[in-house]
This record gives sequence, C-alpha cells and structure tokens, in this order.
Amino acid sequence: MGAQKILIVDDDPVVLEVVRDALEDIGYEVHTYSSAVGTNAQLFKVKPDLLILDINMPGLLQGNRIAQIIRDQGYFQKLKILFYSSIPEPELRVMAKDHGANDYLTKSQDIRQLQRKVQSLL
Repeated sequence: MGAQKILIVDDDPVVLEVVRDALEDIGYEVHTYSSAVGTNAQLFKVKPDLLILDINMPGLLQGNRIAQIIRDQGYFQKLKILFYSSIPEPELRVMAKDHGANDYLTKSQDIRQLQRKVQSLL
C-alpha cells in the first residue's frame, strides 16, 4: 500500500508549497490545488485520505462551504477534513464543527504543529 494521500486547497502558492514540503517530509503523498472551484473534481481524481482546506478564497465558494457540500453529497464520508486558515481560533473552531470538518488549525501555528495534527488525523 502506498503513502496516504493529502489534497491541499489554498489560493496562496506559498502556503501550498510550504505545507506540501512539510507533509512530504514526513511521508505523505501530497497534491495541491489553488482554487475552491473544481475541488470536487480533484477529490474524485486524487481520492485523498485527508483534505486540507483554506477558508478564505477568492470568489463565492469558500472552504467551509466546500466541506459542507462534501459532507452533504455523501461520496467521501470517510474523508478527513482539516480547516487550515488565518481566521481566529475561536471562530475557526465553530466553523469546523458547523461544517463537518474533523479538525482545524490556524496558519499562525508552527508548521510542526500542522505535521502533528495531520498525523493525529491519519
């Protein structure tokens, strides 16, 4: 069996690169996508074990709405979802609970904290 797969959706190319490198360093197969639009198609293509979602992205479709759509569709019920955003922690915690995310982490946290969070989810 190959490495567990992670799909990261974030509109910031620097975040995508830093997070990808950090997670590849600890053995995950990481795919990145820079737009909220088309995330569903990427899920069917990649079939990840974990989806890391930014909340604030350009356009009408935000990360919390993507998570809700995924949960409502029912295709990926076993998929773990992690909100990774610059939104303040109290608001992000509520958003994760309300929209079906398994966990959350603010971008202000050290990258090692993200690695630990991912390992705990997978």
